[in-house]
Amino acid sequence: MEGVIKFDFRNISNDVYDNDLVRELIDLRNQLNKLSLVAAYDDGLGYGNVSFRENDCFYITASQTGHLNSLEPENIVKILKTDPIDMLIEYSGNSKPSSESVSHYMIYNSNPKIDLIVHFHNFELWEKLSHDKTIISVTGEYGSKELAENLSKAVMAKNSGVIYMKDHEEGVIIFGSKSDVVRLFKRFCNVELR
Repeated sequence: MEGVIKFDFRNISNDVYDNDLVRELIDLRNQLNKLSLVAAYDDGLGYGNVSFRENDCFYITASQTGHLNSLEPENIVKILKTDPIDMLIEYSGNSKPSSESVSHYMIYNSNPKIDLIVHFHNFELWEKLSHDKTIISVTGEYGSKELAENLSKAVMAKNSGVIYMKDHEEGVIIFGSKSDVVRLFKRFCNVELR
């Protein structure tokens, strides 16, 4: 899709990863797809992404995979290196990285205790969060340097939380440990994740 990815990327290898962490990421993403929180609009444009940290790298769902009911390891990329200044990503995998890869990097880079990030779309929740002053609120267009920088500042010293993306209609991020994310989905979305 034209204009979805707003950074440069360099593929280091076409390795496909099939390990426990990737399987857990795929399972979580598939649960969210069944709930239409990570999916695609009628015009085919995908939305939402999920990532898990692994040491200094992270695995993330590939760009424009929202229309797939079930992902496979080929639909996951590993982000190896990120340059948020020049908006450059080095990755390995068979697909292009998610358009929000730089944003995920900035969140992970701001706090080593964050292991999981879910960016999903839900208009009802997004609208409700816009009135909740206790929720983290950030500005910036999806995939932009501005958004990535604002996310980094907003989550500094926070181990978990919910983020309202003011300039990204329907966009919500939940981050933290896996148990934090499960708890926050239950609280804010009334959704039981495994």
